[in-house]
Amino acid sequence: MSSSHAADYCASKHAMKAFAEALRMEVVDEGLDFKVTTVFPYTINTGMFEGFKPRLEYLLPALDQNHVTDRVYRAMMYREKDVPIYWFMGYLNIIVLMLPTELAMLFA
Repeated sequence: MSSSHAADYCASKHAMKAFAEALRMEVVDEGLDFKVTTVFPYTINTGMFEGFKPRLEYLLPALDQNHVTDRVYRAMMYREKDVPIYWFMGYLNIIVLMLPTELAMLFA
């Protein structure tokens, strides 16, 4: 999901998703035996997000970095494809994409 005042971060996040999808296709084409896992963590309580205040912070607080690390490790061990750390973010993203921009801004 995109967010106001974080255009550079959002652009890199969407680019990573496209890169992972293309890489998965190449792995299949080459018949290689490994999986590509894409993680969608949201904000994490690290210095990278210091000062960033999402509009829905009261509903979606920053994630604990240790929780994210554990979840990523599990995802790699079970060869998961896409891993949203907040499980409902994928659904929320679809809903927000269908909203008019002015209304979607409430979630950014």
